[in-house]
Amino acid sequence: MNGVAGTPRAEARIALRRIAAFFVDWLLIVTYALLAFVALAPLVRGAFVEPGKAELAGFLILTLPVVLYFSVCEAAAGRTVGKRLVGLAVVAREGGRLPAGRAVVRNVTKFVPWELGHFAVWHAFAFPGGPLEPAAYAALVACYVLAAVYGVGLFVGGRTLYDLVASSRVVRTAATHHGTGPARGGANP
Repeated sequence: MNGVAGTPRAEARIALRRIAAFFVDWLLIVTYALLAFVALAPLVRGAFVEPGKAELAGFLILTLPVVLYFSVCEAAAGRTVGKRLVGLAVVAREGGRLPAGRAVVRNVTKFVPWELGHFAVWHAFAFPGGPLEPAAYAALVACYVLAAVYGVGLFVGGRTLYDLVASSRVVRTAATHHGTGPARGGANP
């Protein structure tokens, strides 16, 4: 049962590929973020003087476009650039393409910890002493708890909380450079 779909070893291999794919996508996100903030800095400078405005600006400039990138890529082609490079695809749990609505649900859920972290940064660290500082620390704890839950799901059972919420799964594809659909079942039924 060495590497057979559904075995712990196969699930671990998929999990490691998912991490590698996210790292590639993260490099794209960082590149986009640097370009966006440099290009938009003169326009949004005033937004970064108060935590609520700063959080909203960060959400509109960074979080929303990132969630849309993942959602559109996964609904349209089954994968992001990172997933394509490592030979993975996101599919509906029952097979076939993940519908757009479920792709959005999947990625909103995936990035909740990220946005909780942003809330904590703006309300507890960048602007300490405000009325939302205690909530920001609670959000930071929730951020780490959710990230841990996601990690456990990735390595135990092969499906993260956001996969379960969206009724999706991640599978290996036959080739990393041709086609968009899954070809080899995958480790997570």
